[in-house]
Amino acid sequence: MTVNEIFSAAVSNGASDIFVTAGKVPSFRCNGVVLPARGETPVAAAEINSFREALLDEFRLQKVRKKLPM
Repeated sequence: MTVNEIFSAAVSNGASDIFVTAGKVPSFRCNGVVLPARGETPVAAAEINSFREALLDEFRLQKVRKKLPM
């Protein structure tokens, strides 16, 4: 599941929150209940890295890479 697919699924399901953790299926909070994405496989650590690259600007990426607080 790509980051865009995750966002699309969240919007389609009226989710207020998205939870993405390496080794787990993405989950969405809908009407106060956290539900896993149906039919999806767990997210690999490499996918988390690609999400981070897609979502953060260079300044924040550098901070993450240096493990400094944002």
